Amino acid sequence: MKIALRKVTSGKVNAEQLKDAFTPLKLERSTSIVSITCSSQGFEVSLRYGVEWHKIQKAWGEIRRDRQVRKVWSNIDLLVVPSTYASNSKNISKFSEQLCEFLTETNYLHFTHFGYLKNAFPKSQIKQILGVFLKKEDIFCEVCWDIDEKYFEDMRELLENELKLANQDVQIDCFEQTLFAWNAEYDRLRNLNKILKTELSERRNEEIMREIERRQNMATDNNITAPNINTVDVGNAGEFYAMSLFIRMGFITAKAPEGTADYDLMVMSNDGYSFKPIQVKTITDGEHWLLRQRHELVNENLIFCFIHLTDIRTIPRVFLVPSHVVSYVISMCHQIYMALPNRHGGAHRDSQMRTLKFDFSTLIRNVENPSQYLSSNQLNFLTQYSDGWLDDYEYNFEIINS
Repeated sequence: MKIALRKVTSGKVNAEQLKDAFTPLKLERSTSIVSITCSSQGFEVSLRYGVEWHKIQKAWGEIRRDRQVRKVWSNIDLLVVPSTYASNSKNISKFSEQLCEFLTETNYLHFTHFGYLKNAFPKSQIKQILGVFLKKEDIFCEVCWDIDEKYFEDMRELLENELKLANQDVQIDCFEQTLFAWNAEYDRLRNLNKILKTELSERRNEEIMREIERRQNMATDNNITAPNINTVDVGNAGEFYAMSLFIRMGFITAKAPEGTADYDLMVMSNDGYSFKPIQVKTITDGEHWLLRQRHELVNENLIFCFIHLTDIRTIPRVFLVPSHVVSYVISMCHQIYMALPNRHGGAHRDSQMRTLKFDFSTLIRNVENPSQYLSSNQLNFLTQYSDGWLDDYEYNFEIINS
């Protein structure tokens, strides 16, 4: 961990002055975090970062009730810390430890707690925080530590002494508020870490696919026939199969409560940054999955997991498709279906049912002159979403982090 000091303009603790004086940092989304106190200063800092009022208000209530550090996911993520007093050493150490739990995957931390100081320099409190921070060997991030200009030199001296006591030979970078810049060397090391993590992830995915292929070959070698099962059991089999895949891919996964209508699983990335509800649809054979008209409504966070179970000797195919894609293809499919004649030459009867097909071009399989009934846009859709269009979504686990 490297700590750089940023001198913040001193002034009265006044909301309007804080808005004028405080300068937010340029932070990388998803790799940065802002730490604030549950107080009027913290509230103003969070607003300067563009965090929605209702998220701040909800976190404030939970923090005052539980006295725990909480993370607020927003335009810029926040770590909100309960208010403390310099004499309350137990809570200061406890909250510092809780803060560090969120920093293992963080590149940049903007530590704003001491940017506005009304009274004396809180030396004892800051020493306790540094004592926790500087002992964490598993945290690799750069901290911009705001300090009121009245006590900037006191803080620099204190930090130098604490670094010596911790046997850390680190140059302290000091900046005026408007001139702060992240350390270039830390950027280089972070990029190297990012490359290594990507390589490890790719290697893990290759191992999983090799294991799937091995089990598929084993199943093929054994002449096993699966019995016919009812649709409820098919659905349960698909949900548990999907759940096992998400867990094996390193995601935190749980079944939704019984009776939940719009999704079956809840999946979260291991770092807690990305959360997706999953709706699982399973078929044992055939050319399409059945959905309903309500699935045409787009839920931006929802992912559909379409599972194709065939015989027991074949590994199921799994497709992870975002809600907006499902909405588009099933609504277009239904429009085309209604525009085409039925087998007797009459009009199709409308219904609530919708289908998602492996190959939408089968809609015109028995139609002699489809251009007589369909627009050029609809014909292009049938070409674009013919056999193979789902291949891009097969085992598309990266969609959870998008």
